[in-house]
Amino acid sequence: MKRIYTLLLFALLAGGARAARAEVRTEDVFGKFKNQVIQVRILEKSSGNKAEVGSGFAIGASGLAVTNYHVVSSLLWQPGDYRAEAMLSDGDTREISIIMLDVAHDLALIRISGKPLAPFKLAQKLPLKGTRLYAIGNPRDLGLTIVEGTYSGVLEESLYEKLHFTGSINPGMSGGPVIDGAGNVVGVCEATEGNQIGFLVPERFISGMLASAGPEIKAEEFVPDITKQLLANQESLVNRLSGSPLAAEDLGPFRVPGRLSAAFRCWAKAGEEKREPYTTITSACNTDDNIYVKESLLTGNISFSHYLLEGKGLDPIQFSALEEYYSRMTGSHGNNFGIHDEDMTDYECDNSMVTTNGITFKASLCLRGYKKIKGLYDLSWTGASLDESRRALVSELDLSGITPGNAEKFLKRYLEGFSWKK
Repeated sequence: MKRIYTLLLFALLAGGARAARAEVRTEDVFGKFKNQVIQVRILEKSSGNKAEVGSGFAIGASGLAVTNYHVVSSLLWQPGDYRAEAMLSDGDTREISIIMLDVAHDLALIRISGKPLAPFKLAQKLPLKGTRLYAIGNPRDLGLTIVEGTYSGVLEESLYEKLHFTGSINPGMSGGPVIDGAGNVVGVCEATEGNQIGFLVPERFISGMLASAGPEIKAEEFVPDITKQLLANQESLVNRLSGSPLAAEDLGPFRVPGRLSAAFRCWAKAGEEKREPYTTITSACNTDDNIYVKESLLTGNISFSHYLLEGKGLDPIQFSALEEYYSRMTGSHGNNFGIHDEDMTDYECDNSMVTTNGITFKASLCLRGYKKIKGLYDLSWTGASLDESRRALVSELDLSGITPGNAEKFLKRYLEGFSWKK
């Protein structure tokens, strides 16, 4: 019996020793894979100075590499002003050409001139939550860096599939690989909210690009290609949201559209007008997802807000003025996302009366078009209920990057979410 116990103890200790020897060290990961990671530089042509830096990594054959679309976007929109190059880990620089774009998932497939770098392999499946991962990139142009972190699962509150990486992703690391201990790419660094909250593009979208990679895309093909992708994306998005059950929530005597899917974040707040002869309750939902088109143009966001106004100390004329104020405030088209006049037309608005499920709204519907992305528009709808003299519901819906047909489809479904509480 004693001999059996001794043998078992020896086996456990030996197993522990083997596990210790098999533990992955960060310095080994960095040393083994650093030469497969590049710095992507966007240079201003007249001065040769850097305008933007990001990261990228070798993948597939024939000198192919991956980075973020937003890293190279200025090169596409202003080819006369910028050029791109890749700097290798040894300081050597190479020319870059763009092969393919995936704007909705913020990816670009590029080709690096010269002798191909050793490519990374893509992970075949997502790791378990808590798995140690490693992000490699060029944070703030300080040189090639490796960051330890953990895989924290698929981000549920997102319109687009993203991975949650608990680790520091800083500007300049965009487009860099996040790998497991064996060097398999789990995702691509895309964005951060600070405090060890990072977001990755899943590797499966790289697989799709590699499967259909062709020759270098021509300059005149960029905008039509981006337009086609954005049109297809909003079509898929609206169909997906329209196909799910319409969520509704209580707000005073009303039922109003609520959280439409897990991608929406919703809040409520009671007003602080304690000394005023009226009260307000606000309910708001929005998506955190924007599609980066270029520095001055983000799109793809959905947001809506509801305001319940009660003016017990106001006469009908005074309350009507308060309601008009809130209606104008919500209808100020605040969802501009830094948009410039060169990107968008002015809003054109129509006013009307809309009745849905027994509630009558004085409504304003406004549209503006994208000048270069033909066929896409932003919609802003504002409605103020007219059914009671001292209580009203004011609601606003903002959609960005949508076709008129899908805007009408989404708005119709949105209006179906209003009713009187039974």
